[in-house]
Amino acid sequence: MNINRLLSRFILNKTENEENETLNQWKNESEENLKALRQIVSLNKTSDQLAGYKKTNPEEAWKKFEKRMAPETKPASVSYLRYAVAAAAVLFLGLFAYRYLFLSTETTHQATTFQASEIRKVSLHDGTVITLDKGSTLAENGTRNVTLKGRAYFDVAPDKNRPFLVKLDHGYVTVLGTEFNITTSQERTEVYVTEGRVKYTYQSDNIILNPGDVAEVNEGVLNLRKSQHKPEGWINRILKFENESLVSTMQQIAAYYDLRLEIPAQTTPDKCRINTSFNDENLEDVLKEIKMLTGLEYEIKNRTIIVRSFKC
Repeated sequence: MNINRLLSRFILNKTENEENETLNQWKNESEENLKALRQIVSLNKTSDQLAGYKKTNPEEAWKKFEKRMAPETKPASVSYLRYAVAAAAVLFLGLFAYRYLFLSTETTHQATTFQASEIRKVSLHDGTVITLDKGSTLAENGTRNVTLKGRAYFDVAPDKNRPFLVKLDHGYVTVLGTEFNITTSQERTEVYVTEGRVKYTYQSDNIILNPGDVAEVNEGVLNLRKSQHKPEGWINRILKFENESLVSTMQQIAAYYDLRLEIPAQTTPDKCRINTSFNDENLEDVLKEIKMLTGLEYEIKNRTIIVRSFKC
Protein backbone atom coordinates (compact mmCIF):
# COMPACT_ATOMS: atom_id res chain seq x y z
CA MET A 1 0.00 0.00 0.00
CA ASN A 2 1.21 3.51 -0.79
CA ILE A 3 2.53 5.23 2.35
CA ASN A 4 0.71 8.45 1.46
CA ARG A 5 -2.61 6.66 1.37
CA LEU A 6 -1.79 4.75 4.54
CA LEU A 7 -0.91 7.90 6.50
CA SER A 8 -3.96 9.72 5.23
CA ARG A 9 -6.20 6.87 6.37
CA PHE A 10 -4.46 6.89 9.75
CA ILE A 11 -5.02 10.65 10.18
CA LEU A 12 -8.70 10.10 9.43
CA ASN A 13 -8.76 7.21 11.94
CA LYS A 14 -9.78 4.70 9.27
CA THR A 15 -6.91 2.18 9.37
CA GLU A 16 -7.52 -1.53 10.03
CA ASN A 17 -5.33 -3.77 12.23
CA GLU A 18 -3.24 -4.98 9.30
CA GLU A 19 -2.65 -1.41 8.15
CA ASN A 20 -1.63 -0.41 11.66
CA GLU A 21 0.94 -3.22 11.70
CA THR A 22 2.32 -2.03 8.38
CA LEU A 23 2.56 1.55 9.55
CA ASN A 24 4.14 0.42 12.81
CA GLN A 25 6.88 -1.45 10.96
CA TRP A 26 7.53 1.54 8.73
CA LYS A 27 7.86 3.66 11.86
CA ASN A 28 10.49 1.27 13.26
CA GLU A 29 12.59 1.21 10.09
CA SER A 30 14.44 4.39 11.07
CA GLU A 31 14.73 7.11 13.65
CA GLU A 32 13.75 9.58 10.95
CA ASN A 33 10.46 7.78 10.31
CA LEU A 34 9.75 7.59 14.03
CA LYS A 35 10.42 11.30 14.51
CA ALA A 36 8.26 12.26 11.52
CA LEU A 37 5.35 10.17 12.69
CA ARG A 38 5.56 11.56 16.22
CA GLN A 39 5.29 15.07 14.76
CA ILE A 40 2.24 14.10 12.72
CA VAL A 41 0.54 12.54 15.73
CA SER A 42 1.27 15.64 17.81
CA LEU A 43 -0.07 17.97 15.09
CA ASN A 44 -3.16 15.84 14.67
CA LYS A 45 -3.94 16.09 18.36
CA THR A 46 -3.30 19.84 18.23
CA SER A 47 -5.91 20.20 15.47
CA ASP A 48 -8.37 18.29 17.66
CA GLN A 49 -7.59 20.67 20.47
CA LEU A 50 -8.21 23.74 18.32
CA ALA A 51 -11.40 22.35 16.83
CA GLY A 52 -12.87 21.24 20.13
CA TYR A 53 -11.08 23.50 22.61
CA LYS A 54 -9.74 20.52 24.58
CA LYS A 55 -6.39 20.46 26.33
CA THR A 56 -4.11 17.58 25.32
CA ASN A 57 -0.76 16.19 26.41
CA PRO A 58 1.61 15.31 23.52
CA GLU A 59 3.17 12.43 25.48
CA GLU A 60 -0.24 11.03 26.31
CA ALA A 61 -1.23 11.35 22.64
CA TRP A 62 1.85 9.38 21.61
CA LYS A 63 1.14 6.63 24.13
CA LYS A 64 -2.38 6.29 22.77
CA PHE A 65 -0.94 6.12 19.28
CA GLU A 66 1.54 3.38 20.22
CA LYS A 67 -1.22 1.38 21.86
CA ARG A 68 -3.28 1.65 18.72
CA MET A 69 -0.29 0.72 16.58
CA ALA A 70 1.04 -2.13 18.75
CA PRO A 71 2.10 -5.10 16.55
CA GLU A 72 0.14 -8.23 17.23
CA THR A 73 2.58 -10.87 15.91
CA LYS A 74 4.52 -10.81 12.71
CA PRO A 75 6.20 -7.85 11.05
CA ALA A 76 5.21 -7.04 7.52
CA SER A 77 7.84 -6.63 4.88
CA VAL A 78 7.52 -3.09 3.62
CA SER A 79 9.90 -0.82 1.74
CA TYR A 80 8.39 2.62 1.63
CA LEU A 81 10.24 5.70 0.44
CA ARG A 82 11.01 8.28 3.06
CA TYR A 83 9.91 11.08 0.84
CA ALA A 84 6.40 10.01 1.70
CA VAL A 85 6.76 11.62 5.11
CA ALA A 86 6.89 15.06 3.51
CA ALA A 87 3.95 14.23 1.26
CA ALA A 88 1.97 12.99 4.24
CA ALA A 89 2.80 16.16 6.14
CA VAL A 90 1.45 18.26 3.26
CA LEU A 91 -1.69 16.14 3.21
CA PHE A 92 -2.05 16.51 6.96
CA LEU A 93 -1.69 20.28 6.85
CA GLY A 94 -4.50 20.44 4.31
CA LEU A 95 -6.71 18.34 6.58
CA PHE A 96 -5.64 20.40 9.57
CA ALA A 97 -6.55 23.66 7.82
CA TYR A 98 -9.96 22.28 6.91
CA ARG A 99 -10.68 21.09 10.43
CA TYR A 100 -9.48 24.28 12.09
CA LEU A 101 -10.87 26.84 9.69
CA PHE A 102 -14.19 25.17 8.99
CA LEU A 103 -15.10 22.61 11.63
CA SER A 104 -13.98 24.73 14.60
CA THR A 105 -15.73 27.77 13.14
CA GLU A 106 -18.99 25.88 12.92
CA THR A 107 -18.58 24.76 16.53
CA THR A 108 -17.75 28.11 18.09
CA HIS A 109 -19.56 30.66 15.93
CA GLN A 110 -23.07 29.36 15.60
CA ALA A 111 -25.36 32.38 15.47
CA THR A 112 -27.64 33.02 18.42
CA THR A 113 -30.73 35.07 17.52
CA PHE A 114 -32.70 37.22 19.94
CA GLN A 115 -36.17 38.40 18.93
CA ALA A 116 -38.09 41.02 20.88
CA SER A 117 -41.87 40.71 21.10
CA GLU A 118 -41.59 43.58 23.59
CA ILE A 119 -38.75 45.77 24.85
CA ARG A 120 -36.10 43.46 26.32
CA LYS A 121 -32.50 43.51 27.48
CA VAL A 122 -29.91 41.10 26.10
CA SER A 123 -26.64 40.46 27.95
CA LEU A 124 -23.74 39.08 25.91
CA HIS A 125 -20.87 36.98 27.26
CA ASP A 126 -18.40 39.88 27.06
CA GLY A 127 -20.53 42.05 29.38
CA THR A 128 -22.21 44.11 26.66
CA VAL A 129 -25.87 44.94 27.37
CA ILE A 130 -28.25 45.62 24.48
CA THR A 131 -31.81 46.88 24.81
CA LEU A 132 -33.97 45.71 21.90
CA ASP A 133 -37.11 47.54 20.84
CA LYS A 134 -40.33 45.67 20.17
CA GLY A 135 -40.19 43.84 16.83
CA SER A 136 -36.39 44.01 16.59
CA THR A 137 -33.99 41.12 15.99
CA LEU A 138 -30.37 40.71 17.07
CA ALA A 139 -28.14 37.91 15.76
CA GLU A 140 -24.93 37.14 17.65
CA ASN A 141 -22.55 35.95 14.93
CA GLY A 142 -19.56 35.41 17.21
CA THR A 143 -17.70 37.11 20.03
CA ARG A 144 -18.39 40.88 19.85
CA ASN A 145 -20.00 40.53 16.44
CA VAL A 146 -23.76 41.06 15.93
CA THR A 147 -26.31 41.87 13.24
CA LEU A 148 -29.23 44.19 14.04
CA LYS A 149 -32.63 44.47 12.39
CA GLY A 150 -34.80 47.16 13.99
CA ARG A 151 -33.86 49.44 16.89
CA ALA A 152 -31.53 48.90 19.83
CA TYR A 153 -29.55 50.77 22.45
CA PHE A 154 -26.02 49.44 22.99
CA ASP A 155 -23.92 49.66 26.16
CA VAL A 156 -20.73 47.99 24.93
CA ALA A 157 -18.24 46.54 27.39
CA PRO A 158 -14.80 48.07 26.77
CA ASP A 159 -12.08 45.89 25.26
CA LYS A 160 -9.32 47.75 23.43
CA ASN A 161 -8.01 44.52 21.91
CA ARG A 162 -11.33 43.33 20.48
CA PRO A 163 -13.52 45.86 18.65
CA PHE A 164 -17.28 45.32 18.79
CA LEU A 165 -18.92 45.06 15.35
CA VAL A 166 -22.58 45.78 14.55
CA LYS A 167 -23.71 44.86 11.03
CA LEU A 168 -26.63 46.89 9.67
CA ASP A 169 -28.81 47.16 6.59
CA HIS A 170 -26.59 50.07 5.54
CA GLY A 171 -22.96 49.54 6.54
CA TYR A 172 -21.67 48.65 9.97
CA VAL A 173 -20.50 50.18 13.25
CA THR A 174 -17.16 49.44 14.95
CA VAL A 175 -16.60 50.33 18.62
CA LEU A 176 -14.23 49.58 21.50
CA GLY A 177 -16.55 50.50 24.37
CA THR A 178 -19.28 53.11 24.39
CA GLU A 179 -23.04 53.74 24.33
CA PHE A 180 -25.09 54.44 21.23
CA ASN A 181 -28.51 54.02 19.66
CA ILE A 182 -29.13 52.40 16.28
CA THR A 183 -32.24 52.24 14.15
CA THR A 184 -31.96 50.24 10.94
CA SER A 185 -34.27 48.96 8.23
CA GLN A 186 -34.14 48.37 4.50
CA GLU A 187 -35.12 52.01 3.90
CA ARG A 188 -33.12 53.85 6.55
CA THR A 189 -30.34 53.56 9.13
CA GLU A 190 -29.55 55.99 11.95
CA VAL A 191 -26.62 55.82 14.38
CA TYR A 192 -26.66 58.16 17.39
CA VAL A 193 -23.73 58.23 19.83
CA THR A 194 -24.43 59.12 23.47
CA GLU A 195 -21.03 58.27 25.02
CA GLY A 196 -17.55 57.56 23.68
CA ARG A 197 -16.76 57.25 19.98
CA VAL A 198 -17.75 54.88 17.20
CA LYS A 199 -16.70 54.39 13.60
CA TYR A 200 -19.54 54.16 11.11
CA THR A 201 -18.71 52.61 7.76
CA TYR A 202 -21.04 53.00 4.80
CA GLN A 203 -19.85 52.10 1.32
CA SER A 204 -16.51 53.95 0.94
CA ASP A 205 -17.10 56.32 3.88
CA ASN A 206 -15.52 55.76 7.31
CA ILE A 207 -16.80 58.33 9.80
CA ILE A 208 -15.84 58.84 13.44
CA LEU A 209 -18.89 59.82 15.52
CA ASN A 210 -18.63 61.58 18.88
CA PRO A 211 -21.34 62.16 21.53
CA GLY A 212 -24.26 64.02 19.98
CA ASP A 213 -23.29 63.04 16.43
CA VAL A 214 -25.91 61.39 14.25
CA ALA A 215 -25.20 59.53 11.01
CA GLU A 216 -28.23 58.77 8.85
CA VAL A 217 -28.57 56.88 5.59
CA ASN A 218 -31.84 57.51 3.80
CA GLU A 219 -32.54 56.45 0.23
CA GLY A 220 -28.85 55.58 -0.15
CA VAL A 221 -27.63 59.06 0.87
CA LEU A 222 -25.46 59.56 3.97
CA ASN A 223 -26.13 62.65 6.08
CA LEU A 224 -24.44 63.85 9.29
CA ARG A 225 -25.90 66.13 11.93
CA LYS A 226 -25.69 67.15 15.58
CA SER A 227 -28.44 66.57 18.12
CA GLN A 228 -28.75 67.52 21.80
CA HIS A 229 -31.60 65.11 22.43
CA LYS A 230 -30.87 61.52 23.28
CA PRO A 231 -32.99 59.12 21.23
CA GLU A 232 -33.37 56.35 23.81
CA GLY A 233 -36.60 57.66 25.38
CA TRP A 234 -38.31 54.71 23.71
CA ILE A 235 -36.72 52.40 26.31
CA ASN A 236 -38.95 53.73 29.13
CA ARG A 237 -41.83 54.66 26.79
CA ILE A 238 -42.03 58.12 28.35
CA LEU A 239 -41.86 61.49 26.61
CA LYS A 240 -41.64 64.44 29.01
CA PHE A 241 -41.34 68.12 28.04
CA GLU A 242 -40.67 70.95 30.47
CA ASN A 243 -40.55 74.44 28.93
CA GLU A 244 -39.33 72.83 25.70
CA SER A 245 -39.35 74.66 22.37
CA LEU A 246 -41.61 73.30 19.65
CA VAL A 247 -38.67 72.48 17.38
CA SER A 248 -36.95 70.53 20.16
CA THR A 249 -40.22 68.81 21.06
CA MET A 250 -40.81 67.69 17.48
CA GLN A 251 -37.23 66.42 17.19
CA GLN A 252 -37.71 64.22 20.24
CA ILE A 253 -41.09 62.97 19.05
CA ALA A 254 -39.65 62.04 15.67
CA ALA A 255 -36.76 60.16 17.31
CA TYR A 256 -39.09 58.38 19.72
CA TYR A 257 -41.33 57.06 16.94
CA ASP A 258 -38.41 56.39 14.59
CA LEU A 259 -39.43 59.04 12.04
CA ARG A 260 -37.62 61.79 10.19
CA LEU A 261 -38.52 65.44 10.68
CA GLU A 262 -38.69 68.35 8.24
CA ILE A 263 -39.21 71.89 9.52
CA PRO A 264 -39.08 74.84 7.09
CA ALA A 265 -36.27 77.28 7.95
CA GLN A 266 -38.69 80.23 8.06
CA THR A 267 -40.44 78.80 11.13
CA THR A 268 -37.64 80.01 13.42
CA PRO A 269 -37.31 81.73 15.88
CA ASP A 270 -39.42 79.32 17.90
CA LYS A 271 -41.35 81.07 20.67
CA CYS A 272 -43.53 78.07 21.56
CA ARG A 273 -42.94 76.42 24.93
CA ILE A 274 -44.25 72.93 25.61
CA ASN A 275 -45.08 71.55 29.07
CA THR A 276 -46.62 68.10 28.86
CA SER A 277 -45.79 64.40 28.99
CA PHE A 278 -46.82 61.20 27.23
CA ASN A 279 -46.66 57.64 28.51
CA ASP A 280 -46.60 55.03 25.75
CA GLU A 281 -49.21 56.82 23.64
CA ASN A 282 -49.66 56.45 19.90
CA LEU A 283 -48.28 59.05 17.53
CA GLU A 284 -51.67 60.36 16.42
CA ASP A 285 -52.71 61.26 19.98
CA VAL A 286 -49.35 62.89 20.70
CA LEU A 287 -49.51 65.12 17.62
CA LYS A 288 -53.14 66.04 18.32
CA GLU A 289 -52.16 67.43 21.72
CA ILE A 290 -49.18 69.31 20.28
CA LYS A 291 -51.51 70.79 17.65
CA MET A 292 -53.97 71.88 20.36
CA LEU A 293 -51.14 73.60 22.29
CA THR A 294 -49.40 75.33 19.38
CA GLY A 295 -51.68 75.33 16.33
CA LEU A 296 -49.26 72.94 14.64
CA GLU A 297 -50.05 72.06 11.02
CA TYR A 298 -48.26 68.99 9.67
CA GLU A 299 -48.45 65.92 7.48
CA ILE A 300 -46.76 62.52 7.63
CA LYS A 301 -45.31 61.21 4.40
CA ASN A 302 -42.76 58.45 3.75
CA ARG A 303 -42.07 58.07 7.48
CA THR A 304 -41.37 61.79 7.77
CA ILE A 305 -43.21 64.40 9.88
CA ILE A 306 -43.39 67.52 7.73
CA VAL A 307 -44.17 70.66 9.75
CA ARG A 308 -46.11 73.20 7.68
CA SER A 309 -46.75 75.92 10.24
CA PHE A 310 -47.63 76.75 13.86
CA LYS A 311 -49.23 79.78 15.52
CA CYS A 312 -47.22 80.55 18.63
